[in-house]
Amino acid sequence: MTSSLEVDSFAARNARSVDGLTLHYRDYPAVGAIRGLPVVCLHGLTRNARDFENVAPYIAAEGRRVIVADVRGRGRSGRDTDSAHYDIPIYVNDLMTVLESAGIDRCVIVGTSMGGLIGAAFNLIHPGRVAAIVLNDIGPELGARGLQRIAETAGGGESYDTWEQAAAHTERILAHVHPQRAGDRPFWFAYARRLFRESDGAVALDYDPAIAAGLKSGAATPDLWPLFDHLAAIPIQLIWGAESELLESATVEQMRARDPDLRVAVVDGVGHAPTLEEADAEAALKDFLHTVD
Repeated sequence: MTSSLEVDSFAARNARSVDGLTLHYRDYPAVGAIRGLPVVCLHGLTRNARDFENVAPYIAAEGRRVIVADVRGRGRSGRDTDSAHYDIPIYVNDLMTVLESAGIDRCVIVGTSMGGLIGAAFNLIHPGRVAAIVLNDIGPELGARGLQRIAETAGGGESYDTWEQAAAHTERILAHVHPQRAGDRPFWFAYARRLFRESDGAVALDYDPAIAAGLKSGAATPDLWPLFDHLAAIPIQLIWGAESELLESATVEQMRARDPDLRVAVVDGVGHAPTLEEADAEAALKDFLHTVD
């Protein structure tokens, strides 16, 4: 079941998951002649489709249709009553539902953090469906400090009375990611608009706090190397925040050693994770797409 509503340069669409949850996604048409496979953008743990509100248009301008999903529990997708369903295998099933709804058989995936893990797992479970992948600051080993910081900040369910307070919160928790933006009020206000939404008279984080249940449990991180080794059969572009605490330099070097064809673009002065609006990140993503049908 699919419904749509035209909004600016994209169509806002809903699909229904196999367990009956609303899955929302943005569908951006290619600008001009179609010059390659569709691109599917997947956000990080506590984020939503608005993370790609400036990225999707520049990809669409390259002649590619762009799908940007709200992963369940985030943005305009439904909240799950069972927190155990906030897990990669379920997200992979949801992604298949979205692709079927959009009529897409094969695509390029751009995945930020958790979105990259979803893309890698989807490639393993559904071989041949992913033509290439962009991994935005994610790899097969996750830095302890990065995981700790995520566990400390995710799932709090913060809400505020004003957007000024929400912007201050955003800068407080993400100042280490964008140190060069200290005190940049317009930047943090725009960032807050992606993380929060107005709800019942308050400005609240736009996700179900239960999405962080797995982090709080202290469960061990599984061995992700087999997942990433399987990706070596397709082209990979890694975009790496030079100050990232989640994707460490030793891991990047191991990834290069295991996949000599791996493309790596470094975004200086940025931690976990680049917005993909940085000049170096945008150039790398566009160059990579030019190499993929």
